[in-house]
Amino acid sequence: MRIFTVLIGIFLITSTIHGQENKIKIGMTFSSLWRTDILALLKSEDVPGISGKEFFTAGLTGLYSINKNLALETGLIYGRYKIHVVPWGPEQNGYNQFITLIDLPVALKISFLKNFFANGGLLFDFDIRNSGALSNQTGLGMTLGTGFHGKIHERIELVINPYVMVHSLLPFNASETILSDKIIETSLRIGLMYRL
Repeated sequence: MRIFTVLIGIFLITSTIHGQENKIKIGMTFSSLWRTDILALLKSEDVPGISGKEFFTAGLTGLYSINKNLALETGLIYGRYKIHVVPWGPEQNGYNQFITLIDLPVALKISFLKNFFANGGLLFDFDIRNSGALSNQTGLGMTLGTGFHGKIHERIELVINPYVMVHSLLPFNASETILSDKIIETSLRIGLMYRL
C-alpha cells in the first residue's frame, strides 16, 4: 500500500511539473433530456407503483487538469425530479410528487482523440425534501459518462456529455437499506466551460 501511495504521489508531482498547460476551468451545465427511472429492488406494500417522469438539473462545474489527458472534476448540481406514484387499493389513480436533490460529484475525466472524453466517479447525494413515497436519496451514488468537448472561443469550450447517474447506492440514512428505491438518471448534459 505504501508503494502504491508513493507511485501516485510521484505521478501527480511529475505531471504537474511537466504539464505547465495544467489549467483550472469553471463552468455551468444543464440537462433535461431523456429520462429518469426508479429502481425498486424491494417492493413496498404501501406504495407498489413508483415511476420516473421528467426532470432537470443545473450545475456549476470545476475542472482541475492533472496532466494533458487527466482531470479532476467536481461541482454542485441541483436536480428536480418528478415521479408518479400509484397507491394500493381499488382506486388506481396516481399522483405526482417532486423530489429535489443537491449532488456533489467527484470524478475523473480522461480525454482521448483530442476532443473526446470519458468521465466517472462518486456522487454525494443530499435529498432536501421532507417526506414522500420514494426512499430518501441521501447517500453515495455513482456517475459514468462519455462525451465531446470543443473550443468555441480561445477560453470557452462547449461540452456535450451523455451520462448515467445512480443516486444513493449506499444510503447515509440508517433507516434506508442498499435495497431501497434508487433514482437512475440517463441524460445528456450540455455545458460551457471557461478556462481561467
